[in-house]
Amino acid sequence: QFGGPWTLEKLDILESYLAAYTTALHDKFELYYIDAFAGSGSCRFKHKAPTLPFGMDSDAVQSFYDGSVRIALKTNPPFNRYIFIETNQECRNQLEKTFTEFPQLSDRIALFSGDANKILLNISRIQWRKRRCRGVVFLDPYSMEVSWKTLEAIAATQAMDLWFLFPIGAVNRLLERSGNISDSWKNKLNDVFGCRDWQKRFYTSDSPQMSLIEHHHKITKTANIDTIKDYILERLSSTFAGVAPNPKLLYNSKNSPIFLFCFAIGNPDPKATGLALKLARYILGKHG
Repeated sequence: QFGGPWTLEKLDILESYLAAYTTALHDKFELYYIDAFAGSGSCRFKHKAPTLPFGMDSDAVQSFYDGSVRIALKTNPPFNRYIFIETNQECRNQLEKTFTEFPQLSDRIALFSGDANKILLNISRIQWRKRRCRGVVFLDPYSMEVSWKTLEAIAATQAMDLWFLFPIGAVNRLLERSGNISDSWKNKLNDVFGCRDWQKRFYTSDSPQMSLIEHHHKITKTANIDTIKDYILERLSSTFAGVAPNPKLLYNSKNSPIFLFCFAIGNPDPKATGLALKLARYILGKHG
């Protein structure tokens, strides 16, 4: 039951892109869809309803929606291959049941269990372009599970479009105002951003050589949601051939920003990059 209206907005963006993507490319390439944090295949949210028939309890109402797995499997024209990754056994069991609803796609579906980062690191070893393969990777972590090395591997394929739910709220929470960040948190941020430059971008110090280790200097947090957003877009642009400039900031029920839904493309061909970015910008713009 994790999620809310922002989840549906994210999925609507993904659904719109997948439909346009397969329509444009299904007769030109072998198309892959890769979902690295697949979940159970459906979304379930509790909500209140002011009036319900037959004396139903308004506090117990639940709505069910298609998750990214069902959305991908319902996409028409279909993908040639579907790769789903999920560590939770209960979710995998539910996914197996979901797959039976799509018997026409049974020979196209693969379900993997394990660390999504480790599994995805292998995709850069496949010669996707020589095999005339293209694909969409959907990274929808719960928080900060995605390593920057994984993003580099996806970009290195030069064949994958990426939709990435970046955990901007979690990152902002780790950036302590005092700059007194534990080693474990610093290591996590280094892994998420793929570098250490974030320290100088998100803090200022009265020391000419700012270091978050030297706490005898006065350190001030200058980062906010906008600066973190600008920084992750810069990092993605340094790795991918193209990045949509208008990612969607998603808010929870308390109106706090929690995720930034980003689009990037690894294909360096100017025509392919231009078309993908035009489509992604348009879809994101509708949700702006």
